[in-house]
Amino acid sequence: MKRIFWEIIVIATTLLAGILAFYFLTQNFSKTEQNQIFFAKIPKNINSIMIKIVPKIPIILGRDTLHIDTTSAPQRILLIGDSMAGGLMYRLKDYCVFNNYKMLAVTWISGTTFTFSRTDTLKHFIKRLNATFVILVLGSNELKMYDLQTTRYKYVQKIVQKLDSIPYLWVGPPNWEEDTGINDLILCFAKEKHFFPSKNLTYKRRDHAHPTAESFEMWMDSIASFIVNKSDKPIKLDKPQKRYYKIPECVVLRGAGK
Repeated sequence: MKRIFWEIIVIATTLLAGILAFYFLTQNFSKTEQNQIFFAKIPKNINSIMIKIVPKIPIILGRDTLHIDTTSAPQRILLIGDSMAGGLMYRLKDYCVFNNYKMLAVTWISGTTFTFSRTDTLKHFIKRLNATFVILVLGSNELKMYDLQTTRYKYVQKIVQKLDSIPYLWVGPPNWEEDTGINDLILCFAKEKHFFPSKNLTYKRRDHAHPTAESFEMWMDSIASFIVNKSDKPIKLDKPQKRYYKIPECVVLRGAGK
């Protein structure tokens, strides 16, 4: 009888401890705490009632939904734009090899906002790659345009509308001279978290406009850092510690308009 009595006491105590633990965990998280990022791991000892908080999988706890951080998900990056995209693609390929991503580069020789807004080029290559992130490099052929307020703003606006449904970054021109407002125009429509102001960097040039290979690499590293730390939809882009010398898949387009 004594043995049965103590077994009942042990079982009752265990059940009471479990009920109290559950009540404590559900009642002591405030609304503010529920929206914080926690790192939870189920303890190996299933008899333990303690939840260990460890840096494992980032989970955002909200009232109605559970969101898992997907910034490190496999990406398919479309790099598209004028001839400057052709110089950036080699370093971007290093990033994609290192991070196990896919990429496609499309460079439109002498491409402008006019040509990209008046064609389905963006839509075509986004669909072809099934892109998850777009890097648009555009504006270098429009540093000295004077129709920004009368015509060209419509081109920029339409391009932003084409990109509105997908995470993207518009990379501005690497100014070699003062522009007439193309950078401000792009920023006006794309907004800060979607626009990288390349004119703020310092470049070595292989001609009057295009950077050297070394400067293209520095430029792409700066773009990658912006995507990770400042863009609207950041993705994981760990910096490669070496050059892989892999040739990226590239499409070259010609016949640009005004």
